[in-house]
Amino acid sequence: MGLHYDGEVRIFKVECGNWGNNAYIVADPKTGDSVIIDTPPEPEKVLSEAQGLHVKAILITHNHSDHLVGFQEIRDHTGSPVWIHSADANALPNPPEHPAEHGEIMQLGTLELEVIHTPGHTPGATCYRV
Repeated sequence: MGLHYDGEVRIFKVECGNWGNNAYIVADPKTGDSVIIDTPPEPEKVLSEAQGLHVKAILITHNHSDHLVGFQEIRDHTGSPVWIHSADANALPNPPEHPAEHGEIMQLGTLELEVIHTPGHTPGATCYRV
């Protein structure tokens, strides 16, 4: 697990599975509010790192299966709303609670996350900027 912490934001990098996938947890250190980015294999690793945090959303960067293997377990465990771009939402077992659209801002404690639509890898590929 890698950790970036600059006093304003904590970003956990969680290495998962045999395909070299990563999940990320972005957390506001002041409030404990956080998001989980992507749901690869070995969701138990992601959930372990998220213990003690308030997971406010699950953000999916794109709809390839290696980013969704752990989706149901993480979704069931956290009960958090899912954000994914509408062009990639068809890969989910249920419609997302929130279609992530370019330029949208999510408030996460004292942090703001901006949705950046980056089509190419998939039609709905998305990045998130803190």
